[in-house]
Amino acid sequence: MPHGRARSGTRRSTRSRVARELVASLSLRRKALGLAALSALVMVFSAAVVSCQTPIRSGSSVSPSLSAEPDIRVRIRTRAPSARLASVSAMEVRPAGGGVPVSLPSPLAVEVTPQGFEITDGEGLKRRWPPGVDLDIRTLVARSSILVDQTACSGELLLRAKWREAARAFDIISVLPMETYVAGVLQKELYDNWPQAAYEAQAIAARSYALHERDRARRSARAHDVESSTLDQVYGGLPTRPLALEGARRTRGMVLTYEGVGGGGILRAYYSSCCGGRPSSARAIWPTASGFEFNLAGPLQGQPREFACGSSPVFSWEALRKNDELARRLRAWGRDAGKRLATIDRIRSVAVAERNPADKPTAYTITDVQGWQYRITAEELRVACNFAVPGQGQSDSLPAISSGPTHVRSNDMEFTVVGNDVRIKGRGFGHGVGLCQFCAKGFADRAVDAPSMLRSFYPGATIERAY
Repeated sequence: MPHGRARSGTRRSTRSRVARELVASLSLRRKALGLAALSALVMVFSAAVVSCQTPIRSGSSVSPSLSAEPDIRVRIRTRAPSARLASVSAMEVRPAGGGVPVSLPSPLAVEVTPQGFEITDGEGLKRRWPPGVDLDIRTLVARSSILVDQTACSGELLLRAKWREAARAFDIISVLPMETYVAGVLQKELYDNWPQAAYEAQAIAARSYALHERDRARRSARAHDVESSTLDQVYGGLPTRPLALEGARRTRGMVLTYEGVGGGGILRAYYSSCCGGRPSSARAIWPTASGFEFNLAGPLQGQPREFACGSSPVFSWEALRKNDELARRLRAWGRDAGKRLATIDRIRSVAVAERNPADKPTAYTITDVQGWQYRITAEELRVACNFAVPGQGQSDSLPAISSGPTHVRSNDMEFTVVGNDVRIKGRGFGHGVGLCQFCAKGFADRAVDAPSMLRSFYPGATIERAY
């Protein structure tokens, strides 16, 4: 949710729109590959697989109440300067909110000028709409798609310009059925040779996250429901992979719900690439104040459980950094977040200050060479370690680290400081809340079904049919 999250291990693991909701501009997420080899897992889950499954109830009080499959608005391009739209037929272009539609032959070259939207059609003719007018575009042939710069998208697009910004750019939003979207997420989040049960578990989590965020978007009158990136869930266009399509079909309408503290309907089912054997707690990573109470939901708080991601290359990892470089990144993050860390000197030690019930670190204490101590959450520390350092030129700036041998991949870390060397040993990849994609793969390899593994990933949640 995520997720999320997002991402070349399972291609991208969701990390959900969480980056925008972190108090200190956290940008989340991950990924890499592997199986799991824990024989104890079979013993723990075998009884559940044979005897029962998570109950599935129709007509439940899932909020929001849905009488049929809903649509979802996915922002597939952000601040695009231009775009090429192509379809097998002409496309109908209509001013958003109503107006006279026009039919234009494919392909369409779209850009925003000082005079408003300008579209050059397949015959070379130009049409303009005045500033302030957004556009809705549809194909004229049922079930046909629109290629957006070679990405196959639904036959309905919304073009929303940034009229209040100086830059001439616009967002492209694809409107499509929820189940088509879920299959598209599966195609980007999981490998094409993973077991069907892993796809089914991921489908239920992805659908739950999407419906939760969709409800929030509609309540706040946002133009789009979810991003197509790791800010929410990775979506790369219309799905074609049989496993992804079947995973969505077999779980159609099924979501995770929770009615306790922070619940009251559909669970915001975060997920990530690899938990490293210890799940994280949502309340230790994301806001919990008014409007974010969903991060207090019991199923999203890390509890001890079996895991099946032990053979993944990112189950454990190590990064070697220089003290001076790392301290510069911590200071830059501190300035950006408005935290005391902006004044930290070179690092003397980093120690775990707090753990959740699953023994995963949730906070750290950093001590610098001057003896000053700084408390920071585990997820903030992960982001700070990879944070970009702005400067006047290449010599005094440092780019953000998103991959490679020095990348800090998760918030589960141990630090050893020797002179100017800082050795970071970590576990997992991503935020670690909820479903672990490599655990799902490992569980599925051991014949654990999707409902049984979801009970472990989200203890206390229930699977219901939303439509």
